Amino acid sequence: MSYDGADQHALLGAVGQFLAKDVVPALPDKRLAFRVRIAANLLRIAIGEQTAGDPPDPGDAPDDDDLVASLRHKLAVVNPRFDLSEDVD
Repeated sequence: MSYDGADQHALLGAVGQFLAKDVVPALPDKRLAFRVRIAANLLRIAIGEQTAGDPPDPGDAPDDDDLVASLRHKLAVVNPRFDLSEDVD
């Protein structure tokens, strides 16, 4: 049986909520309740990582010259009196 991404997130969320809301309060052992609370938090983290998507491709990053030009432009707008000369002593 196969589930799409939305169903997987819903299932993981339901399990995490069940653990946090129903199981933890019913456990008399505080140490076990703490571990179950950690498991519920790990499920929330896993859902967040799944929904975040793939990390950006480093090859898509702008080159240094573009970054410097963008920074110079932003500095000129924010503080027109900022010295943008390239002479550094």
